[in-house]
Amino acid sequence: MKTLALMAALSATLVASIANAGDERRGPPTFSEIDTNDDALISQEEMAAFAERRMSERGIAVPEGGFKLNPVERADADGDGYLSEAEFDELISRARQFRQNRGADRRLPAEDGAT
Repeated sequence: MKTLALMAALSATLVASIANAGDERRGPPTFSEIDTNDDALISQEEMAAFAERRMSERGIAVPEGGFKLNPVERADADGDGYLSEAEFDELISRARQFRQNRGADRRLPAEDGAT
């Protein structure tokens, strides 16, 4: 169960980190930015194409052999193989939560013991 939660968090982080890397807007992508065929669903192919496009725009090398994590599979609550807008919003929410928690874990306590 912990492995599944970790993989989900890492998948969510992939979406958010790609969106944030060097982006002046500094925020996650919108659903419509990824849903390029306007069918109100995000496929793994659309997610991978978006990630590759964002990485390429920023001069970041796309991993050889593609991405190992599949955020669509991890966040697909109803098991249909696609992300609805609600599932996408949950993915982004988990990514934000993960990033906030990760930052909190890295903070050092003040020298006087106050946090």
